Amino acid sequence: MSFSNTQGKAEGIPSPHNTSSIDNMEKTVASQDKAKDTPDDEAYSIIAPSEEAPIIPYNVKSGDPLPIPDGLPEEGNQFTFRAVAVGCLLGSVVQASNMYLGLKTGFTFGASLFGALFGYALLKPLSKSKIPFFGGYFGPKENCTVQTAATASGGLGILFSTGVPAMYQLGLLSPNPKDDIAKLILFAMAGAFFGMAFAIPLRTHYVLRQKLLFPTPTATAIAIQRLHSGPEGEETGKKQVKCLALAFSGSMSLRVLSQYLPGIVWKWHWGWWLYLMGAKQAVGIDNWTWYFEITPAFLGVGILTGLNASLSFYLGSLIAWGIIGPILVAKNIAYGSQRFPDVYPEIYDYQSLSSSFTTATHPSARYWLLWPGVLLLIVSSFTELGLNGKKMVMGIWEIARTAFNTVFHQKKTNEKASSDDRDTLKDPAAGHLVPPVAWGSLLVASIILTCLVMKLKFQVQLGITLLAIFLGFLFSFIGVQSCGDTDINPISTCAKASQLIIGGATHSYAIPKHALTVNLLSGMIAGAAANQTTDMVGDLRAGHLLGASPANQFYSQFVGSFFAIVLAPSLFVLFSQAYPCIIDLEAKTCEFGVPSVGAWRAVATAVTAKGDLPIPKSSAIFAVVMSVVGMLLTIIKYKFVPRNKRKFIPNMNAVGLGFVVNFTGYASAMALASILTYFWKKKFPRTYEVYAYSLAAGLMSGEGLGGVLNAMFSVAGIGGKKYGSSALCPGKQYCG
Repeated sequence: MSFSNTQGKAEGIPSPHNTSSIDNMEKTVASQDKAKDTPDDEAYSIIAPSEEAPIIPYNVKSGDPLPIPDGLPEEGNQFTFRAVAVGCLLGSVVQASNMYLGLKTGFTFGASLFGALFGYALLKPLSKSKIPFFGGYFGPKENCTVQTAATASGGLGILFSTGVPAMYQLGLLSPNPKDDIAKLILFAMAGAFFGMAFAIPLRTHYVLRQKLLFPTPTATAIAIQRLHSGPEGEETGKKQVKCLALAFSGSMSLRVLSQYLPGIVWKWHWGWWLYLMGAKQAVGIDNWTWYFEITPAFLGVGILTGLNASLSFYLGSLIAWGIIGPILVAKNIAYGSQRFPDVYPEIYDYQSLSSSFTTATHPSARYWLLWPGVLLLIVSSFTELGLNGKKMVMGIWEIARTAFNTVFHQKKTNEKASSDDRDTLKDPAAGHLVPPVAWGSLLVASIILTCLVMKLKFQVQLGITLLAIFLGFLFSFIGVQSCGDTDINPISTCAKASQLIIGGATHSYAIPKHALTVNLLSGMIAGAAANQTTDMVGDLRAGHLLGASPANQFYSQFVGSFFAIVLAPSLFVLFSQAYPCIIDLEAKTCEFGVPSVGAWRAVATAVTAKGDLPIPKSSAIFAVVMSVVGMLLTIIKYKFVPRNKRKFIPNMNAVGLGFVVNFTGYASAMALASILTYFWKKKFPRTYEVYAYSLAAGLMSGEGLGGVLNAMFSVAGIGGKKYGSSALCPGKQYCG
């Protein structure tokens, strides 16, 4: 479950693409031809016409490089120290933010537009100085290098906010993650470079031949071009950067302050407040997590996600935690425990996953609701992919055919190729491509390294590792096609599919714990490969539009990946030291809900189980019924409902997510922000175009980095648990 890298990602929720950056770019009826086949309501909202003309007229569907603004000097070396250094720094900020957001909520956001805007803000003034390595002309192609390095260095965090914590919760690794840091870094290295190796050969088909849109990378490219398009673009850029900086600093400051005054400035437990006033039954509102959290990150997500996804997420939360959960407890189907039995007996906890309390025959409400949510996510996601399957299969076939002809019939193919084909596949970057020996050698080295790490450090058989790598390559096609069409990177779906396939291959394993280890590690390898490939192809699309060198982007990705290899596991260790409950299923309370971890753990447990599944019977029956309903609704939505009416049908992936995420405040914040943004965009489209992404990115990254600072303060012994106030918190206990 994730909501990021090139795009933001979440389990089943359309990503927060920057609709503003490419609004108004398409003025012909043909712009809707491809959109009507797209399996997502939000995917082509970026093509919506506007009354005001764009700064740079451009047909986003043409696939051609953007027009070069007049008066720009010729750029020399694009792969510079300053571009890579600043890109890696900004990517590291996103990595840190995403580690916090991923563990807390399962959502992450992409680094590309963040890197492009902040990179411009940092390097444009420095380029006018005489500081060594930082002075000299800074143009759009070098700006592309910044965002490419940011994307690469901001990656891999998804491994450490999903599968890795699940392994610790299941007792598959050392009790203290700090003791495993070397092993974790090696595992990160094993999954870091497949994306680069896979992405280069896929560029020709998806960027040049199919000319997929890739909304966020296209938005990034157009944003970069606008920033460098003269005084008007520079002035707009200054406004965007100022907005981003203010939102970032304000969000970060609020998050740091909130650990010391959580009940006042962060969590408004209004059910508890009513309880204190004498309305004893009102505390039930708080028991079921219907309190409001002032979370800038999810206000930012709501700005970009759109009404359909946000309201669907809220609908799922309402059904799960407002209707089904209370009914389950009232009927003694699910259970809760009193938090303060001697003082406040009305306060209950329905969130426990502890083995001492929760079993298949005595489930907590959260455990019961988890299974329908996970199955609905999987079934709905695969249904959407299946509806678009023909296009993906044709893409795989076309790439295989092209590769075969290139190797065995190159001369014959060249002789018979029509002039139209040559024009279609003409590469503007010819002469600046990545040599096949470079990406081929990287691929071979990555395969060897992964096999060695998996065998020597985790005792995973060679055949299983190779199967995971193959699945990662196969799912790369799905990820790239989906992301290019709809801006949705279905990483969670691909990873879950890998877990199911690997589970079948390892079902005969005699040792259950080893089967769990193999399942989770293999799923992460396959998911990371597909995720990184999708991100890298998106970067190459942005570079293609800006006329940047693919070779320079490849080298930027390589350097940025090394930052991610060390930073991602280090951040995970930091959070596990500050908040041990992240890796402890027996913990009674935890500030981090780790919903993605729960989904990974649930799938691994189910596919490796011997005998009866560890699922309550009533939950399993409801999960099947709900998934069938979700599948049918998805088919009806995309096969029988006119495209302009689909927005009225819920996104069933987002509904399922409402069951998995065990706190309703995130859905409430997203829904509120989406509603306000709808009216903002409708009434003031120009200000929305300028400020929407900057505001959202600042809110998301600011809260994330503030969460990292809180973790550091906690480890240092100066955090909220020691010095914070319990004012207005339930039970008069600290609630930070």
